[in-house]
Amino acid sequence: MLSDYLGALAIFLAGAAIWQQMSSAKRDRLRAFEDNYVQRYWAISDRWSLAVMLHNAHSISDDDQLAIRAYIQLCEDEWDIRRLGWISKSSWKSWLSAIRQGFKNPVIAEVWARVEAETRGNPKNDIDESFSGLRQILAQNSGHLDPRNELSWYQKMGLVKTGSK
Repeated sequence: MLSDYLGALAIFLAGAAIWQQMSSAKRDRLRAFEDNYVQRYWAISDRWSLAVMLHNAHSISDDDQLAIRAYIQLCEDEWDIRRLGWISKSSWKSWLSAIRQGFKNPVIAEVWARVEAETRGNPKNDIDESFSGLRQILAQNSGHLDPRNELSWYQKMGLVKTGSK
């Protein structure tokens, strides 16, 4: 009788230890991805000229345009990796706010308008869906928007590809 209880306790403790290790591994994985994307952001923003930092849309250089296009792609990538569950909810809330704030910069807004014109409804390139996440972010100017909420529970668990619903 006592051995049954001890066996059950041992199984419970082993399960708890495994769960703790899995949780720790997930946190480490999230931190690593988040750090990678933060480094990408700083590398891109370091390329911005003073005109971008001062919100001067009258002089957008080719270098600024390239850096801002990289920033736009980074924002879309951040949406995608949050949708896949590779970014924590708390980090996503912070990033969402920063993305919305960044696009209030008239220089970034101007380059975004050009990118939108190039990608939306262009029959020559099949990229109508390009930047769909970023478009959702900018269309909903406030409040929390989480791409993870678009997935069903079985997609979040990885039982079905996230491209299908």
